[in-house]
Amino acid sequence: MSLLSFEDGVVRLGSTELPGIMTRITISGRFRSDDKVHDQLSGTVRIPLGWDDADIRLQMDLTTENEGKTCYEKLEVIDRLFKSTDKDGNPFIYQIVNRHVLARGIHKVSFDRLRSVENDQSDTISIVLDFREFIPAIVQIEENAARRGADSSIGLPATSATEPAADPAIFND
Repeated sequence: MSLLSFEDGVVRLGSTELPGIMTRITISGRFRSDDKVHDQLSGTVRIPLGWDDADIRLQMDLTTENEGKTCYEKLEVIDRLFKSTDKDGNPFIYQIVNRHVLARGIHKVSFDRLRSVENDQSDTISIVLDFREFIPAIVQIEENAARRGADSSIGLPATSATEPAADPAIFND
């Protein structure tokens, strides 16, 4: 698994140091719920569903250097990384190495979006790299099951290990 790290304005994606200067990092998470409207009640009932995957946004400036690469050549390098895939043709999943992101409980991300903006005032291209938290589906199912009790996640009544659940069809005299 490749690493994504960013410290002191330098961003590394795998073994490649991205050409540019990181200017900002933004991390956002969102609560997810389902709002139900009932005919007999005024307002809505909010049913909590958990949290959406977090979004991480890195903003960078790509400048043209006097004797080096132009901002366009630097953008080409980053665009190739954005579109790169593993040997099976899947986008890379990156392990995070950053205290801010780890403090938010995010460990793995996918490179979700690349945007670039240019103005006519300077030889600078501003880019935004959007990453999305990656939690494999099986991990989400296991975590949800652990919160609710393993048996209830698949529709079975919860039982203890020492005593089986009572069958309602059997009556004791």
